[in-house]
Order: sequence, then C-alpha cells, then structure tokens
Amino acid sequence: MARKVVQIAACESRGILFVYALCDDGTVWENSTQPGIEWTRIEDIPQDAPEVAVALEQGSVVAMAGGGSSGKAPAVPASDG
Repeated sequence: MARKVVQIAACESRGILFVYALCDDGTVWENSTQPGIEWTRIEDIPQDAPEVAVALEQGSVVAMAGGGSSGKAPAVPASDG
C-alpha cells in the first residue's frame, strides 16, 4: 500500500523553505529547497503513557512532578478557567 499525505505544512528560515508532510500511516517527513536534500522521516513523537491519556480523557490533569511515596503522580481535577 502506498503512503498518502494527509496534511502538509511549510515554513521559511533564512531563505530556505522547509516542507513537512504528515502521512496516513502516522509518519512525518521533512524536505527543503536546499539542493540534494531528499525526504527524511522525522522521529516519532512520544505518546503519553496510557494512565495519563485515561486521566486526561476523564477530565483530570496529571501532575508530572512529585508523586509521593508511591512513585505515581497524583491526579488533580482540571480547572475551569
């Protein structure tokens, strides 16, 4: 199956145009207007641990520092502001 681009973004820095492509398989690729540059895959973005994702879905914010003696960060209610 061929990879398909689902979203594309571009930015310019110091006269060089950088192009980024998000593909349907979740990969992100980069290219630029510099001569001889090929499409390069960008390293995967780290994903939240499952317990963090569940806490966020349930409307809680997980504190990333501290954690007490259990070694786990306590979940605190999300603010409305």
